[in-house]
Amino acid sequence: EQIGRVLTGIISNRKPLKLSDDTPKPIKGYRPLFQETYTWNKYSDEPDKRKAEMKKLKKQINRERKGVARELRRDAVFISEQKEKEKNARAQELRAERLK
Repeated sequence: EQIGRVLTGIISNRKPLKLSDDTPKPIKGYRPLFQETYTWNKYSDEPDKRKAEMKKLKKQINRERKGVARELRRDAVFISEQKEKEKNARAQELRAERLK
């Protein structure tokens, strides 16, 4: 009996679904900032010139460090290949002497 009353109250309060009439609000637009003298540099956004210069120098140091590491790896590979060639040449000479 009590459940029946609650259900009838809920059913009587129901309203059908309908599309909302709200129009979408436009996104507020801002005028872009243009600089008269623009230089393309990714460090130019930094307001502090000294900090921008430090950032630039750190990037350059890291680039140099990576370049040196790459050169050392290539040199190591080259040296090991040369040693291997010398070793193979000596082994060939020894084989030639043994066969005589």
